[in-house]
Amino acid sequence: MRGSVPSVREIETLLSQLPWRQFQSPRVHLEQYTTPVHLAARIAHHVALCIDEDERRSVQAVDLGTGTGILALALCLAGLNHVLGVDVDSEALELARANAAALWELCPQSVGAVLEFAAVDVQPNSLALAPKSFDVAVLNPPFGTRQRSADIAFLDVACHLSRRFVYSLHKSSTRSYLSRRLERFGCTAQVYARLRFDLPATYVFHRERAVDIDVDLWQIEVKR
Repeated sequence: MRGSVPSVREIETLLSQLPWRQFQSPRVHLEQYTTPVHLAARIAHHVALCIDEDERRSVQAVDLGTGTGILALALCLAGLNHVLGVDVDSEALELARANAAALWELCPQSVGAVLEFAAVDVQPNSLALAPKSFDVAVLNPPFGTRQRSADIAFLDVACHLSRRFVYSLHKSSTRSYLSRRLERFGCTAQVYARLRFDLPATYVFHRERAVDIDVDLWQIEVKR
């Protein structure tokens, strides 16, 4: 069975009540942009529906570059009981833990039994996590505008860590390149959804109050 998953609206409503959805001091070199709650809710809902109900509580999931924890918390609300959020920024992780505590107060019955956050640098050559140690990896990676190919580096790490599936957001403009790259690595991949990433002005060089970016949600079945 694939039922018993809260609706996208239910997940989004709870996430929207968290106190630290935005970074307090975003670091431009890390391209820190918070995952919008409506995107996090939709991703988590889809991930949960792709997992049989009797497996959902035992699946091991990792959120790479978790930031303030929005996507990791969305996974817990969707019914996943073992979620690890990792990030290199210790201040962001403090906000993620504060959000987790707030969500526990809002909806204790929905928060995963095992939700942890850890300081981990998501780098292909220096990763502290064991390969194939998770069933599912989710990520909203840096777009690669400040550090070239940062998005690809995150995706490579996700495929290295996951035993089964990767769900990742990428700019739609990179679709053709990603398709060819994933095919070369023997992954079965498809663009599950085409979405709009509403990006508010975050850094001093942003001239507009907000912009919408076309993004793809990729569903990737990794080679075991």
